[in-house]
Amino acid sequence: MKIRFTHSNISVLDLERSLAFYDAALHLKEDRRQDFGDFVMVYLQDEAHQFELEIRWTKGRTEGYELGENPTHLAFGVDDYESLLRVHQKMGCVTFVNEALGLHFLKDPDGYAIEIMREDFFERLPERLAKQQH
Repeated sequence: MKIRFTHSNISVLDLERSLAFYDAALHLKEDRRQDFGDFVMVYLQDEAHQFELEIRWTKGRTEGYELGENPTHLAFGVDDYESLLRVHQKMGCVTFVNEALGLHFLKDPDGYAIEIMREDFFERLPERLAKQQH
């Protein structure tokens, strides 16, 4: 039996704002969309087509979504961490940075947390943690 992760879904208040954010911040591009009448589903793909983010936009909704204290987040690995961190800092969406570990968090326009980490984050984590303790 093979099981494959297919997508993650979030709900957004302003579809165009969210599409622009995910393109600028993470290079996620619209692959397809479906209009269901009251709501629209837009499917974004990463450059390697290994991850899909499904964005649901409810037409006419004017109130933001209550995300609560749930620590759920999306996570992305990147081969040029420093460059992407600078992009996110210029965008003004960074909420936490730990450059020694090679990770940072940002928030999308609807308040969803996104973790960005070096591509080799887990392989080098013990080494980086040891350096932080000294």
